[in-house]
Amino acid sequence: MKDQLTLTIKLDELKKIVSGEKKEEYRDSKEFYHRIFKELDENYKVIDAPKTILLRAGYSLDKPYVIIEVEKIIHEQFLNFIPEDFKKGNLAYTIYINKVLETNL
Repeated sequence: MKDQLTLTIKLDELKKIVSGEKKEEYRDSKEFYHRIFKELDENYKVIDAPKTILLRAGYSLDKPYVIIEVEKIIHEQFLNFIPEDFKKGNLAYTIYINKVLETNL
């Protein structure tokens, strides 16, 4: 895996990450993410996860962004804690944020 991955995110979610209110980001368990996060260990932790992720509020280079340091990425099923926009039983990749490294907000 390369050291940094770039993903898009809604602006309000990006602001929550920058403020420290949000410590996890969720991505649907879809083929696109299966190709990026190819290998999992016995605890469903992504092996060779990116060290940093650039989250941008849109596709244009001049849009607000944040670069986060990744603690770990886990492929999990939501049974007890259900994040917004997900349903009980959904599978997703949870990106655990260690810290914000840079932002243009």
